[in-house]
Amino acid sequence: MISRDFIIPPGETILEILNDKGVTVEIYAKSIGIDPQCFDDLIFGETRITPEIAEQLECLFNVKKQFWLKLQAKYDRELKEYKEAVKEQWKI
Repeated sequence: MISRDFIIPPGETILEILNDKGVTVEIYAKSIGIDPQCFDDLIFGETRITPEIAEQLECLFNVKKQFWLKLQAKYDRELKEYKEAVKEQWKI
């Protein structure tokens, strides 16, 4: 079973881009009209990348919408598989 530590939310990619550009989460969140706390939730995988957010990311980072949606789908799939494996492991 894969460790939960290796299941990376797509928001970490956003955070890496922001760090590379020297932009804070607060500045970016305000630029796309998202509450900074909601944006933190996105970065840490508590909130999903929706098609609307993917479009905003595409415009801001010049990275295709489909890239962001595929990252989210991969994260969702890996997290589901992990949860199912944990559930199975503890089944008696």
